[in-house]
Amino acid sequence: GGFAVQLAAARGLRVVASAGEADEELVRGFGADHFVPRTARLGEAVRALVPGGADAALDAAVTGSAALDAVRSGGSFAALVAGGAPFPLRGTRVFHHWIRADAGALAGLVTLAEAGALTLRVAGSLPLDEVARAHRRLAGPVRGRLVLAP
Repeated sequence: GGFAVQLAAARGLRVVASAGEADEELVRGFGADHFVPRTARLGEAVRALVPGGADAALDAAVTGSAALDAVRSGGSFAALVAGGAPFPLRGTRVFHHWIRADAGALAGLVTLAEAGALTLRVAGSLPLDEVARAHRRLAGPVRGRLVLAP
């Protein structure tokens, strides 16, 4: 979700982002123009900010129909998690985006990160032989990603 906010903002799109209240400053720092707490009624909150609803929504948190409610009639909805897309309503187009290996896209993200245009959230780095420890850490709350290095 954080990458999506940063990439959309970098392209000049108006971004309304939803996350936990403790993450408001972080999400705004990523470039979100507006913030909606995860506890709010997402559709109502977005429509109050964007009359008629958003042109599109990207659902990285499996909010499903709550995010679809924020989209205008005829808009677009993309789900990043398999099974996370709701049934299309009001003429919306619903896309299931399957994450796949794409060396060109990855190289572009690396270039953005190296230029400081993409903020990476790294919670920690562990040696590759401590993969079991990394999995145990991921079972609890982790802010950011864990990196395994040889």
